[in-house]
Amino acid sequence: MRNSAALLLAVFILTGAAAGALAEHPSDLTFPPLDFTPPRPARTVLDNGMVVYLLPDREIPLVSITALIRAGELYVESKKAGQASLTGHIMRTGGAGSMKPEEIDEKLEYVGAELSVGIGYDSGTASLSVLKKDLDLGMEIFSAILMRPSFNRDRIDLRKRQIEEEIRRENDVPYRILAREFRKILYGNHPYGRRATGNMESLPGLSREDLVRFHAGYFHPNNIILAVSGDFREDEMLGKLKNAFGAWKRAPVEFPDPSPLKRKYFRSIDLVPREINQSSIRIGHFGITWRNPDYFPITVMNFILGGSNFTSRLTKLIRSDEGLAYYVGSAFIERHDLGIFAADCLTKSGSTSRVVSLMLRTIEGMREKRVGREEISMAKDAYANAFVFRFETSEMIVNQLAEYEYRGLPRDFLYTYIDKITAVTAGDILRVAGEYLHPEKAIVLVVGNETAFDEPLAALGPVNVIEIE
Repeated sequence: MRNSAALLLAVFILTGAAAGALAEHPSDLTFPPLDFTPPRPARTVLDNGMVVYLLPDREIPLVSITALIRAGELYVESKKAGQASLTGHIMRTGGAGSMKPEEIDEKLEYVGAELSVGIGYDSGTASLSVLKKDLDLGMEIFSAILMRPSFNRDRIDLRKRQIEEEIRRENDVPYRILAREFRKILYGNHPYGRRATGNMESLPGLSREDLVRFHAGYFHPNNIILAVSGDFREDEMLGKLKNAFGAWKRAPVEFPDPSPLKRKYFRSIDLVPREINQSSIRIGHFGITWRNPDYFPITVMNFILGGSNFTSRLTKLIRSDEGLAYYVGSAFIERHDLGIFAADCLTKSGSTSRVVSLMLRTIEGMREKRVGREEISMAKDAYANAFVFRFETSEMIVNQLAEYEYRGLPRDFLYTYIDKITAVTAGDILRVAGEYLHPEKAIVLVVGNETAFDEPLAALGPVNVIEIE
């Protein structure tokens, strides 16, 4: 399993070498189509509703388990901001069952196991990596943390102080300012618009009871997808999982219904003044949800625009041709509700306005005419050839399938991925660029020293100055 990617790469190289013996120039090389189908893990549902994916891999005596929990900051009211994130952190660090925090740490360290828990905006995850010989101990701790966390008060207070210190230092990093202020402008009072770990106003009011309440609301077996990979036999692993989680009773889960975001585009020119010699730039607006039907043409379109580090239009124009960027690129960040489209750039202060203009022009160019045959072919080939490296291990495969199910995507999403990428046409790209790219109504946010800009941002329109400490 773990060597499959290396073997395919070797075949690819050897085939190319054979073709190269007859080719006069590298551009004349031809290769057979890449044919790689990831293995299909077994999927089962325990009596208590827990979904389980199993994919054995006997090459290394290691077992990996990842739990996906449908929970997140999305379901937290503003006055309790940080409740979800703090719950996840303290589940791992605050003890579980009869085990104190220090005892769990010592046991995991003794056997060299890794265990983590985290809850973000749209999902929670818990993961365990342990040697096969120590699997029973690892599962004992892992199941206790998921089902019976202790939420030690001292650990809660410590974590709250750590977050407060992180918040105080946030303004020392321009990119963190950029991401934070962009979220606020785009999302306003929606949960996506705030810091997932909480803020100075909400943290003092978060209590142990808040964490217990959040855990009790969302941590039920019928709200969890488990992905298991490594050195085991399916029947034996299923027996261990039933022993560990079988007594955990299913329960109804009520999800608060945050107001759905409305896709709207608006021009906003924003400046965060900082006395630094570089400018951090973000141009963007609302993006797409997890289940957008145009996912594949959007993926290829963004690769051509700014998703590739070397061949994208933004990189070639602004970094390679003009020499104006330390970094430039674009991405669609998907979420349960509307995510973000963002094009980012880091440039020297004296080229700020020039770079903003080039970025807007390049984004607009995707909407104006069809991409050329060479660009679309390069993008699709890059995705097809890189596909195998996304599944170098059984853990990567089984986790990906669990994630797709969590997002509500079709069961065959992984196995039809290449076919759907290959089917994207230049017409598809032009259509989605027109629908999902709106540079004329984008937020333009700059963190930098306006006195050193080549031209004032006001040339683009009225500037909103965001003062921070």
